Amino acid sequence: RVLQYCTQKIDNINENYKSTYPKGHPFILACQHGNLGDVKKMIKYQRYSNKLLGIGKDSNNYERTALASAVTAEREDVVTYLLSLPEIDVSIKADKSDCNALHYAGGFNERTYILEILLDHPTCTNDAINCLDKYGNTPLDRVFTFNKSDAKKSLITLFENHGAKRKKELEALINAA
Repeated sequence: RVLQYCTQKIDNINENYKSTYPKGHPFILACQHGNLGDVKKMIKYQRYSNKLLGIGKDSNNYERTALASAVTAEREDVVTYLLSLPEIDVSIKADKSDCNALHYAGGFNERTYILEILLDHPTCTNDAINCLDKYGNTPLDRVFTFNKSDAKKSLITLFENHGAKRKKELEALINAA
């Protein structure tokens, strides 16, 4: 009975998301919209453990991971919760463009808190910080290219303090080596 009750609760949550965003994945949508209660229920009942690192569609029909969706929408509580889960890895590819969560934090965030917690996560390595997407952009490049917020300078400083480089700087280091 307990399992049946839990399954019914999760099915109701799924149906709510599917009725509003039929092409989106319910777990990705819950993370994007900052519905921490739904996210926790979905994780608790193990129905979405495979979507922690997997890519699915959000409400804008973009394909990205749950973490990238929460980072892009600046859902601090959801990002913090996801980062507390052992399966979460900041360095994994978050979309088909080979971006990771740091690319999204740099390109879209208007505050620094999310980038700070991503950079402090144990899976955030120098390789993740200087990861090139399929267009050759590092997360720091995305701050310069896409971020139009007042936090741009602070985001740049945070990245640089953690050893972030721009594509041109990485190429110069490789050539020098």
